Amino acid sequence: MSKNKSKKAKKFFNFKGMRIEKRLKKAFGVVTVISAAASLIGLIAIIVVTTMFKRAMNNYALPQGDIALFMNEYAESRSNMRGIIGYEDQDLIDEMVTKHDARKEKTYERLAAIEKTMVTPEGREAYEAIETALEAYFAKEAEVIALGATTDQEKCRQAQHMAIEEVAPLYEKLDAATLHLMDINIEKEHEMEVVCSILEYGAMALMVILTISIVLLTRKVSKVIAKGIAQPLDELKNRLEEFEKGDISSPFPDYHEEDEVGDMVSAVSSTTAKLQMIFEDLKYVLNQMAEGNFNVASCCENEYIGEYEGILVAMTQMNEQIDMALKEVKGAAEMVSAGSTNMAEGAQALAEGATDQAASVQEMLVISLLAQCFRGICKCTVSKCIFKIVSH
Repeated sequence: MSKNKSKKAKKFFNFKGMRIEKRLKKAFGVVTVISAAASLIGLIAIIVVTTMFKRAMNNYALPQGDIALFMNEYAESRSNMRGIIGYEDQDLIDEMVTKHDARKEKTYERLAAIEKTMVTPEGREAYEAIETALEAYFAKEAEVIALGATTDQEKCRQAQHMAIEEVAPLYEKLDAATLHLMDINIEKEHEMEVVCSILEYGAMALMVILTISIVLLTRKVSKVIAKGIAQPLDELKNRLEEFEKGDISSPFPDYHEEDEVGDMVSAVSSTTAKLQMIFEDLKYVLNQMAEGNFNVASCCENEYIGEYEGILVAMTQMNEQIDMALKEVKGAAEMVSAGSTNMAEGAQALAEGATDQAASVQEMLVISLLAQCFRGICKCTVSKCIFKIVSH
């Protein structure tokens, strides 16, 4: 049973796997429920203390006034009895008898009011003692009045003697019983006051404890929620700072909660993976072009979506333009090569013509020299002529 309660409590304070909005709503709900429970407990404590205070007032404090009025009524009744047996005028005697009967009736009314507040065994017992003493007192008082309600002085003296000897002790007994009831009420009132004080201070202590508990719980809940939001955001921020510096290959922080932060981490990770794929594709295409392969094509054209498509278009155009430029350079080079070949052939022909012309000139020179030799123009001998020919 305790394990089930512990599991329920842990589940109640578990905020994992919730979206931030739901997490905050649940946290505020928990704090609100606990605050409401604390307020309800405080309200119950106030109601209990108030009820006990009212009970103490109705059963012990306020009845003291009824008891005092009750004592006043039967005291006045005794005064009327003394007037009845003391006056010598019959009219005054009759007037006192009427007042006495009214006081007696009022005394029973006060006693009935006291009976309603007798809620304890001690009080009930004291009330019964008062009721018995009152019946005995009024019974003996009736005998005295019956004897002394006359102008006969002898009977009045007998009634006065009976009042002193018999009625007075009964009055004192009734008075003692009434005072005992008042003492009981005072004692019970003090007991209720102590209980109310204990409940009051207990309620105050409970409210203080609950208030402190709510504050601590609120701090703990807010700390858990704040940590659950701030920690992954800080890790994501640090990773994005590295991303800003050009690091797109390092993994993003692991976050498996299905909330807004998880959506953000997933979206950024997906975007980074897409960028990494595009960069790898660009690297591959440019490396192939650097190696002279201009027939290369993108391996992931479907990833170039949105504004990324402009990169693919620009790369394709650059490839085509470089390929076209290289083809033009190649054609020009072939033309230059063909021109240089023709030029070489012309130079060779020219060189051969010059050689032939030089040979012809030399032959003509030889013939001229021979002619001079033969004509004797030169004074040298034939051998010298031959030497000259050879030297030329």
